[in-house]
Amino acid sequence: MVGSSSSRGKGKKKYAGKGGKKPARGGSGQYTTLYIGVVVGVLVVAAIFAFLFFRPKDGETQGAACAIVVDRTGSSVNEVTRASYIEQATQMVDACRELRASFAVFYFDNQNAKLQEASDEPFELWRPATRRKSVGEEEVAEEKESAIAAVESVFETDPEASTGGHGSDIVTALSLASQSLHQQAAVEGVDETYLVVLTDGYQTGDLSMRRAFPDRDAKVGPLLEHTRDLDLIPQLDGVAVSFGGVGGGVASDRAQIPPWFEALVKQYWTQLIEEAGGGMCVYNVEPAYLPGVC
Repeated sequence: MVGSSSSRGKGKKKYAGKGGKKPARGGSGQYTTLYIGVVVGVLVVAAIFAFLFFRPKDGETQGAACAIVVDRTGSSVNEVTRASYIEQATQMVDACRELRASFAVFYFDNQNAKLQEASDEPFELWRPATRRKSVGEEEVAEEKESAIAAVESVFETDPEASTGGHGSDIVTALSLASQSLHQQAAVEGVDETYLVVLTDGYQTGDLSMRRAFPDRDAKVGPLLEHTRDLDLIPQLDGVAVSFGGVGGGVASDRAQIPPWFEALVKQYWTQLIEEAGGGMCVYNVEPAYLPGVC
């Protein structure tokens, strides 16, 4: 019937698909993408964390031992000499950093011990083993600053200790410093050693050069023999030695030193270093490079 046939479709729902369910509009796919993104992010963060904190430590090994001896007697009381010595010491610190060396600071004056230390331990001028290279470089930079500060502290000592006493006993200070340098190298397990002496070179006291070299015809032999008699020949086997501040031709009292006297002074120190087993690498009032290599 027309009436009954027309009412069959009334009140019936149309199927949206098989089974009568609507298909998902991508909701579960969005959750899957988000989950993958979170996992990847966590893995990336974990990888960075592991790289920064669990990677093998990297550093440098020590290659040498350096020591500097500063003459703090009357020869270094003026500001010009002080500035020159600090500049030369700074130059040496930079060079010893390149050598990956330890760095010890010694000095001597006229009233205290024959040789004194400006720090308890040598400064370590090589990059320690750290997981980040930048951290190691920062530590080396701090050691360099401390080494230079130790040299500067030498000039903050009692000024009367510089001007009193019997002059510059360079030989004794050199002998004691050479012993300390050898001990330093032995403890640290290195063979390469460098010693720099900042002084005007004019030995006084028992080994007075003014008495030993009265004129241009004087010889250094008798003064070297006297040095042996006093058992003051340094232990410098294999040590590269440099003298800075020498050869300026001016004494601490501003008196002019004749060239022939300067020549004898240089000859004495050169022969003494060679007899001690070392090498005189640099001998100049303001060396272009410290420590010298020879």
